[in-house]
Amino acid sequence: MENLFIKMGFKKYRAKQVTNWIYKKGVEDFQQMTNLSQEMRDILDKNVYIGTIKIVEKKASKIDGTEKYLYLLEDNNIIESVLMRHSYGNSICVSSQVGCRMGCRLCASTIDGFVRNLRAWEMLDQILQIKNSLENSLPITHVVIMGSGEPLENYDEVVKFIKLVNMPEILNISFRRITLSTCGLLPAIIKLAKEDIPITLSVSLHAPNDEIRNKIMPINKKYPISPLISTCKQ
Repeated sequence: MENLFIKMGFKKYRAKQVTNWIYKKGVEDFQQMTNLSQEMRDILDKNVYIGTIKIVEKKASKIDGTEKYLYLLEDNNIIESVLMRHSYGNSICVSSQVGCRMGCRLCASTIDGFVRNLRAWEMLDQILQIKNSLENSLPITHVVIMGSGEPLENYDEVVKFIKLVNMPEILNISFRRITLSTCGLLPAIIKLAKEDIPITLSVSLHAPNDEIRNKIMPINKKYPISPLISTCKQ
């Protein structure tokens, strides 16, 4: 953003002002950013736009207040997120792909197959849209990448998303409060370990042995339980 603003002839600090409006105040319209000149707001309107996804439906659990959000993306695809309230804080479960190609029999995400990867900003906006829609701006303390899709299949954008979530200017959520869930893509797990980002790795195991797991999770035929556990330890 700083490079973009400099290219457009503005001072670098203007990027931080706009960042504050979008991520701290939830403003998605340049014309409402009152500490920018009218000329600057008009130039921004003509040259760039703030990408957003839209909440089209919200369902709340009568048991524990968990809320599921249905989003419409800019290309008319649909994804979901979930807000979970815990004694230790408020957690949002985000999707990383539209659909999924992993074929796990226990998961609804894979029924219609894989459509596309989500971009980092689309993952981030799932959190922002929930945050901005809640009364009293409920603090979001934890993030889990456990919605539709296999996060490690969308590796670059997911890592970018994790780093954005952690940035003080964006959401300022500790890496240790971010959990990534995978069905077990071993090369990507090893690659993630080398990033040296101290997030929590969660493995969707769903079975105690290879015989059962092979039947419900096709990935197990390529990466069985034993090497998966070894890789996790690594």
